[in-house]
Amino acid sequence: MDVLNDKDKEYLLGLKPDDITFDLLLYLFADTVKKNQDGKYVVNKSRFNTWTEFDLKPNEYFNKEKVRTNMGLFIYNKLIVEKNLVNILGYINEPIDGKYLTQIENKLSKALLNDIITVYVMVEYLDLTQWLSKQFNSIISSSYTMKLIKPIPKVIALKKKLLKENKEKIKNGDLITAVKIEKELLKLAEEELQNDPGYDLYNSGSRGKFNNDYKNMSVMTGPIFDPSTGNFDIVENCLLEGIEKKDLPVYGNSIITGA
Repeated sequence: MDVLNDKDKEYLLGLKPDDITFDLLLYLFADTVKKNQDGKYVVNKSRFNTWTEFDLKPNEYFNKEKVRTNMGLFIYNKLIVEKNLVNILGYINEPIDGKYLTQIENKLSKALLNDIITVYVMVEYLDLTQWLSKQFNSIISSSYTMKLIKPIPKVIALKKKLLKENKEKIKNGDLITAVKIEKELLKLAEEELQNDPGYDLYNSGSRGKFNNDYKNMSVMTGPIFDPSTGNFDIVENCLLEGIEKKDLPVYGNSIITGA
């Protein structure tokens, strides 16, 4: 287990919110690549990991009880919470995914409506959250991985099998059948991607929807409504497999009706 020592913990506790700059985050968490004397690229590992754990004693920070936390959460509290939001949020010690972020912002919205915090404090929160999530994202997130981008061979093989078994229904624009096929393919894709770091983008709720973004990109585009006929056209390819000439008008409909 990756655990912080007492000296480094004391350093963290001594930081002020304004000390949390991009340069500091790079210093703490970024792997860097440099050329050595032989002209070869060498990776220098980061000083810490965001998941490096340590204990906070009761009232050692603004936590009321003893907590086992980690460096990533501590930096979030130091930057976002410490200055103006301690009484509203307390020490946040939960993974901040899309669902939990909504809970945080619901609390802040109620506090704003009841004049517990000012508009200035709310704007500062939004600015800092956007800055931290967007600028820092490239340092700690793998973003898209090759496995996430490229269509998965097992999924494509299953797609061909299911489309062949339901050839007539797909040809006739059977929406229910198409959706069932998509769900089966997405279930397999999720199983294949469970241990891939790129899947965190979808699993965390921070970026895109798996059953929309990933489906269209790497599984199949699926049903698209045709406003001129009132029926659905089923596009079998995903975007990375390319758009066939016969499907060009169908994609035009998706722009008109909203994909």
